[in-house]
Amino acid sequence: MIHSIESDRPSFSKVCFKPGLNVVLADRTRESTKKDSRNGLGKSALVEIIHFCLGGHAGTTLKKDEMMGWGFSISLDVAGRRCRISRSTDDKPVITVEGDCSDWPVPPRRDPSGRMRLKNQELIQNLGTLMYGLEPGRGEKYSPSFRSLVSYFVRRDGELGGYQEPVRQFRQQNTWDYQINTAYLLDLNWKFLARIQELKDRRSFVVKLNNAPSDVMPHLIGNIGDLESEKIRLENAIRVQEENIAKFRIHEQYRQLEKEADEVVRTIHGLSNKNTSDRRLLEFYNDGLKDEHDADPSQIARIYKEAGAVFSSGAVRRLDEVLEFHRQIVENRRGFLASEIDRLGREIKERDARVSELDARRAEIMSTLETHGALDEFAGIQSEHQKMVARLAEISGRLDSMKKIEDVKAHTSIEIEKLSRNIALDLGERKAQKEQAILLFDSHSDHLYETPGALSISASDAGYKFGVKIERAGSHGLQSMTIFCYDLMLATLWARKRRSPGFLIHDSTIFADVDERQVSQALKLAKEKSRQGFQYICMMNSDTVPRNELGPDLDFDSHVAAKFTDDKPDGGLLGVRF
Repeated sequence: MIHSIESDRPSFSKVCFKPGLNVVLADRTRESTKKDSRNGLGKSALVEIIHFCLGGHAGTTLKKDEMMGWGFSISLDVAGRRCRISRSTDDKPVITVEGDCSDWPVPPRRDPSGRMRLKNQELIQNLGTLMYGLEPGRGEKYSPSFRSLVSYFVRRDGELGGYQEPVRQFRQQNTWDYQINTAYLLDLNWKFLARIQELKDRRSFVVKLNNAPSDVMPHLIGNIGDLESEKIRLENAIRVQEENIAKFRIHEQYRQLEKEADEVVRTIHGLSNKNTSDRRLLEFYNDGLKDEHDADPSQIARIYKEAGAVFSSGAVRRLDEVLEFHRQIVENRRGFLASEIDRLGREIKERDARVSELDARRAEIMSTLETHGALDEFAGIQSEHQKMVARLAEISGRLDSMKKIEDVKAHTSIEIEKLSRNIALDLGERKAQKEQAILLFDSHSDHLYETPGALSISASDAGYKFGVKIERAGSHGLQSMTIFCYDLMLATLWARKRRSPGFLIHDSTIFADVDERQVSQALKLAKEKSRQGFQYICMMNSDTVPRNELGPDLDFDSHVAAKFTDDKPDGGLLGVRF
């Protein structure tokens, strides 16, 4: 139980608590005006301070500049031993502890002044073990935590929304967090849920990888079908290329052969051109040879007769001499033409033979070049081959990665399904724990509304499915009373354990907009249940106290642990207004 809340500031009103039912009352006085408000008297600040001393973050009030330098202390029983925990808003990570801490998992260390100190995280670890039996030093990502568990026993209002839903101790609580911590509080197998969440994280991670932008994860571009098709095409192209490379032969004199082939072609062209010219000349000579013939004597006689008329007889030779001269000229010319025709024919024949010989050589060279390659050509083929092999390796790697992603997704889905079945089986084996919680909640709701509510616990694909409701048409504040019955069930269950927080605290929100009769019944029920081993502390406004409904069963004023008033500036918890 909590014994007291104190501060090192003299204006602070020390609050002391007793076992059982305790009420912190905000009272409106006759002298107060409409501008005064009970909401600023310190009820919610008191809840903040309790969380702060138990390792929580500073709340809205404690974050204010005016609160810098304030120190707060909580005196409470931890594992059956009374201790005092102190913490300052100036030195949040460091905690001062007084009392017997010899059995704490992480013992406090004495500083030079003799005070026992420890870090805030060490305090949280100690309280988790000593109040809720958490295994010290586990450190799993998904496991019950003291800060989450204690927040079901000290719910916070305001922006955190601790009074929105029974199984959530704040509005934005992650599904895994409320499921695991609720399962732990109800003595269910929370480890199945932790494993499911780990698998969900893995699946979520690979899905994000698969959907990552191409510039972030280029090796995951495409889909498996397209990549497999491209892989098949590449493998076939590489196989064909490898066969060609295996057949490829490099000629040592490839370049010389290329030059020789070019020279042979040029020579053939030269010889062919020369033959063409000589054949034309040969044709001309043959035609000339046909035109050569002996002189006609009658024609020469006629010419001489005419010449005799002109020239003297001494200048004109005899006809037979002229005919002999002409015959010799024709014979000489025929001899020359015959000789030239023979020479040209012989040379043309020789060139034709040379052309045939060179053409055969050209064919031989071209055949060699066709069956043998050059070194740079071979290097080019190999380079292209290497590029294709690298591309195949890239495609294969991408395929492997994407298939692994699909395998992980399929495997995690199967594992989650198995774990969901295990949860269902385990829930059947924990029938006693389940029924105990359901019956407690039913009795609490039946006490308030004469109609039992419904706490349902079942297995689902997501783990455990918790349902908490009270059917009561037309009733105000029904959700608050549902949370009240649920929290009272948790406090009652944990009071029966060897280790327990030993308290349940509600802000005034729990009774806001609730019918007076239900408020009265709730206070009486809290008083009765708190006798079973835990302390119930609630904050109330004076105008919500159902005095006409309480009757003789509950002496309300005897349970008021502290009263704050708005009739003067120092009437609140802090003793100052800002």
